[in-house]
Order: sequence, then C-alpha cells, then structure tokens
Amino acid sequence: MIFVFALHAAGAAVLVVAGLAKLARPGPAADLLARLGLPARLGLVRLAGLAECALGAAALAVGDSDPAPVALLVEAAGWPWPLHGGARSVLAAAVGGLYAVFAFVVLRARRLGAPSCGCLGRAGGPPSLSQAAVDLVFAAAALIASTAQPGLTSTPLEVLEHVNPLLFIPAVGVIAGLALAVLSATPQAGGWHGGQVFAAPRRKPRP
Repeated sequence: MIFVFALHAAGAAVLVVAGLAKLARPGPAADLLARLGLPARLGLVRLAGLAECALGAAALAVGDSDPAPVALLVEAAGWPWPLHGGARSVLAAAVGGLYAVFAFVVLRARRLGAPSCGCLGRAGGPPSLSQAAVDLVFAAAALIASTAQPGLTSTPLEVLEHVNPLLFIPAVGVIAGLALAVLSATPQAGGWHGGQVFAAPRRKPRP
C-alpha cells in the first residue's frame, strides 16, 4: 500500500506542476481545447490550472477529517466506497477521476493529430500512448488510495509518520520526475527526448 501512496503522492505533485505550467503558459492547452471543440479561452485554462494546483496540494495535505455534509451524505446514501475515509478519500477519488479524464483527452487528441498535449504549457509533448499510460497509472493509484481505511494510511504527508522519509520522498520525486519526462517527451525517428527534437542522423550520399 505504501507504493500505491507513493504513486498517489507523485500524481498529486505532478498536478501541481501541470497547474502552474497552465497558469504561466495557457496557450497550448487552449489550442488543444479548441481542437476538441471545447471553450478555449485563456482565462478558463488558467482557472483550470489553478484548480489543478489546489486539488494536488489538498490531496497531499488534507487528512481524514470528515466534514459534516460529507458524513451525512455517506450515511444517507449508504456508500461503502470511496467516501468512508472522509475528505482524504474524496480528494483522492477526485484526483483519480481527473487523471482518467486526462487519459481520455490524450487519446482523443492523439487521434486528432494535436501538436501538444497541453498538459505542461509549452513543455508538453505531443499526445502519446505513453502519456495516456501514465495518466491511467496515476488514476488507478489515486482510486485505490481513496479506499484505504481511516487510520491505516492517510494523506501522503501523513504516511511519512509511518515510513522512512529518506526513502519515501526520493521515491515520490523519482516517480514524479519520470512522469514529467514522459509528458514532455517528443517522439522522433532517433528516439525520445524531453521537449526537444532529436532526428535520426542523415547518411551522406556515396560519391
């Protein structure tokens, strides 16, 4: 379960980075929305980026507090999943749902031939199956994390009370870094490189 929470923490951290990128450079995301036939105003993209930052930060920090409206809703509906963990479960489920939407958008954008996924501002690479796979992995980790019983494991920050932070934090950083590299990678004939074009070397014609 600790590995799942490391994935969940990395996904939440990537949301914060992606949100900041959209706030700074909303153009690529707006272009992608236009290709998808959705409203493509820069202000809306910046608002979405701000929401990503807030959700990612809250998923990292908010614990098992169970707000009264949520508790009443759970009790009235009799839902066993995923809200039994309080606000932490709700936020983790929201992160998982958002990443599932991202995966769908990436696959749709790939079919449309979009030049950028729009996920990291100008640093975002073209939509690819690798990006969709990263989104699905983060979605699955967040949804699994949302089902954790209160008191066993809570938010990624609270997990540090039960594990060695010198192992957990670097693991989260490596996972997040690899995910960002995939999201910014540009596939070329000569291989993959984050955000840059590396074409295969041309052979000189023989005399």
